[in-house]
Amino acid sequence: MPPKVPRRTSLRHAAKAVHNPIPFLTENIKNFGKAYSFHIGGVRKGILTTDPEMIQHILQKNNRNYRKSRMQTEILGHYVGKGLLTSEGAFWLRQRRLIQPAFHRSKLNGLVGIVQEEIEKFFSANWKNGGRRELYTDMHHLAFRVVARSLFSTALDDAEILDLSKQISAIQSFVVKRIRQPYLHYWLHLNGQMRHHDRVSASVRQTILDVIRKRKDSGAESNDLLSLLLSVRYEDTGEPMSEEQILDESLILFTAGHETTAVALSWTFYLLAKHPQYLEMIREETPSGGFTSLEEVMRMQMTTQVIEESMRIYPPAWLIDRLSNSDDAVGNFSYPKDTFFIIWIYGLHNDPDLWPHPEVFDPGRFDPALKKARKPFSYIPFGAGPRLCIGHQFAMMEMIQAVAHVATNYNYELIDHDVGLRPLVTLRPKSTVPITVSDLR
Repeated sequence: MPPKVPRRTSLRHAAKAVHNPIPFLTENIKNFGKAYSFHIGGVRKGILTTDPEMIQHILQKNNRNYRKSRMQTEILGHYVGKGLLTSEGAFWLRQRRLIQPAFHRSKLNGLVGIVQEEIEKFFSANWKNGGRRELYTDMHHLAFRVVARSLFSTALDDAEILDLSKQISAIQSFVVKRIRQPYLHYWLHLNGQMRHHDRVSASVRQTILDVIRKRKDSGAESNDLLSLLLSVRYEDTGEPMSEEQILDESLILFTAGHETTAVALSWTFYLLAKHPQYLEMIREETPSGGFTSLEEVMRMQMTTQVIEESMRIYPPAWLIDRLSNSDDAVGNFSYPKDTFFIIWIYGLHNDPDLWPHPEVFDPGRFDPALKKARKPFSYIPFGAGPRLCIGHQFAMMEMIQAVAHVATNYNYELIDHDVGLRPLVTLRPKSTVPITVSDLR
């Protein structure tokens, strides 16, 4: 096994780690190396790693020997259903093969216009008159609107989208509490919070189910993701997905699709405010009439590099967990069945051995000519291996369009330059990131 952090050390830092474990984990990496064993909460055995070789082994080379923990498959799955994010094994593989074509570039090309329209509408309504804005709050609302319109087209009005966003955010916060503080389990039953969030989840599911049924009953075709989910057929049976499965997959797209994008956009705009020279480069490469095709979006090389560097410094999905199905070994280490692994993406992306001067914002690191020289599995903002995020190209498309729109239409400045970290399910800013906005034109 890798070097062990003493149990007393884990217990001593347990209370602080509930709120922000990153300083504690950083110190452990310095003291014990890129892979170390420890006791989660001072009790359960686990291994944390930022070693690219071990990460590649777990996520790619021997991925069949590793499963997600019950934190995702059971706790999160209880509220959002059994979709791609929360399922395992043969069921997950069948769903992945079924849904993957919906995120092919040819399909995403049809969503460019929807994304562009939502971005323009949002900023015109909220930033046009300038003044103070809360960056994270705005990016959260924008990302949710884009996912809602891309998934359901015009099926939900603005009030319904806002209500759905609040409900899903409440569920996510409660899931984090259950994962971080498992000792509260019985208290959350007693004080009614479990029942309350079950009711919130039921309300969300009913709203989405109503949209699915209306679309099925109408027989209408729309250029959105719901139409694609309704049209796909299993290869072995030729049957479509059940209503319940379409509901689960839609809810997963809502939950995972907006939060990570909102966080990534918040950090990207935060870093651009501190390094405004890149805003001018983005303006220069942005087509004057906006985007009409995916090809135009993907030609935005500097914008892409800026977003990639932002996700290196502040990876939205800052860790991944896995459990070993059987005994295994990689490098100099061996470990038994049911070993709990934390793949610490934040530590990986900020490792000075892999990224010289990792605290420096340098989009030049992601010049296409340099990517081939990068150590494999040293950069995994969307995960890696067979479980690479299915929507990663959609997320990049959306973020490029949003960053380009802001760069060509607005000036903005940070009110507070020192924004801390709030590691929840995603790596959020500690504050809402207040800014002042003015129209560029």
